[in-house]
Amino acid sequence: MPPSLSNARFRIPFGFEELLTYLTRELLRSQPANIYEFCSVTCQQLISERNNGILSHELVKLDSTIHSHENNE
Repeated sequence: MPPSLSNARFRIPFGFEELLTYLTRELLRSQPANIYEFCSVTCQQLISERNNGILSHELVKLDSTIHSHENNE
């Protein structure tokens, strides 16, 4: 039997809230028939944009924050 998670504390990954906010807004705008496929395609597009240096406006602030944290370490 797996251990109970009721007392577990999880660290929320940096940027997760912004990603969920972005996905939620796009899901509500698009109203796709298959939300799983939509999320997969949207995340792949974000990865491609990140790798090509082109980020969505909502995530540019997040990206610059990540780089400032990396430089401070």
